[in-house]
Amino acid sequence: KSPSPEESFADIEAEDASVMDGLRSAPQWILAGVGLCYTYCCFTFANWITSYWTEVTPWGASATATWVGILFLIEMIYTWIVGGILDRVKNRKLVGIAGIVIYGVLGFAMFTMTNILAIRVLTFTYTIFEALAVTAVWALSPDTAKDPRYAGVALGVLNIGLNLGTLLSAPVSGAIQQAAGWGGVAVSFVAVAIAGGVLLALVRPNAAAATE
Repeated sequence: KSPSPEESFADIEAEDASVMDGLRSAPQWILAGVGLCYTYCCFTFANWITSYWTEVTPWGASATATWVGILFLIEMIYTWIVGGILDRVKNRKLVGIAGIVIYGVLGFAMFTMTNILAIRVLTFTYTIFEALAVTAVWALSPDTAKDPRYAGVALGVLNIGLNLGTLLSAPVSGAIQQAAGWGGVAVSFVAVAIAGGVLLALVRPNAAAATE
């Protein structure tokens, strides 16, 4: 429903806008691929880090669960901070590329590290880059739309990638763990994260959307 004239600040009301037209933007689909890579990594960690820590550390189930809870609580705080930083950064794409690649390296470390002190340190650093990667992707999404009218479509396309990565993560990473152990999970984590960084480097924001 269109707003009443006194509530609308638009110069015109476009009659030719359609979802199908909004879907015809390559950058938003590439960014959805980045989202897929991110959630593959994110949910590989969420699904298996408890099993890994229980297996390689002297922690019992209770201590392991406590540290997982601490990790995600810290990440919530970092996400707010990162959002504020991105508001002040011009090249969000470069920040996102660095964030997702470093995220992959730290994810690799998370599934190979056995030293308790190192795991605790990584708990406070890994989450910075997990928060940075996804926040940068969300911030870039509206700029990949064909024009500002389709910003919502671009966010919807990004959600397709995010949800597909979530769907694939547990069965694929679980199969890798069974076939190649935790080392295989670690390698897949960093490889997929780097692939996400490469895809993000290919994203070219649409000028019409980015300038509005």
